[in-house]
Amino acid sequence: MTRHSQMVVDDLRRIAEMQRKRMKPVLSRPAPVRPSEQVRRFLAGEERWRVEAGEITPADYAAYEMEMLKVLGLNKEK
Repeated sequence: MTRHSQMVVDDLRRIAEMQRKRMKPVLSRPAPVRPSEQVRRFLAGEERWRVEAGEITPADYAAYEMEMLKVLGLNKEK
């Protein structure tokens, strides 16, 4: 390989490594839950386990429940 070709290869390697480091936090982050998926989970009762596991308090779940009922139009409180 000529000296010029080796420089090009080294530069491409360096650029690829920089992009990999830049993308790592983005790729490791979980995707946000879509609103329709959140409503489906609420209606199926799939979020209740968080209270039972101690991840959230019953008061936090109650607030979440009220918010989901507002989204569904079943809770008229503002």
